[in-house]
Amino acid sequence: MVKIGNTEYTTFDDLWNDPTMFTEEDKEQINIEIARMDKRIKARELKKKLIEANKIKELVQKELSNYSEVNSLKLLRLLNYTRMLGYTLEVVPADEILKKRLTKKKMKITI
Repeated sequence: MVKIGNTEYTTFDDLWNDPTMFTEEDKEQINIEIARMDKRIKARELKKKLIEANKIKELVQKELSNYSEVNSLKLLRLLNYTRMLGYTLEVVPADEILKKRLTKKKMKITI
């Protein structure tokens, strides 16, 4: 319970709905400011997430270039071209690719 002047308020809604405390114009202005603050907070959160995603992306590109012995610039170009064409690259262990090739050769087609 809070006493402001001669009036006692038990909840924020009591204070908010008291016409002697806030006019409709005051409430509208407060709501506009709250909406602006929410947008700024969401923009900051989005910026942090984008920075984090970019750091992860850079790490992955560096790792791929180290393992593949392809320099990171060429790898970046390859990723961009495949993305522009609507494709993605999949990194698969070499032994998995060999297994697939061997099993395809062993398959016999009968008519």
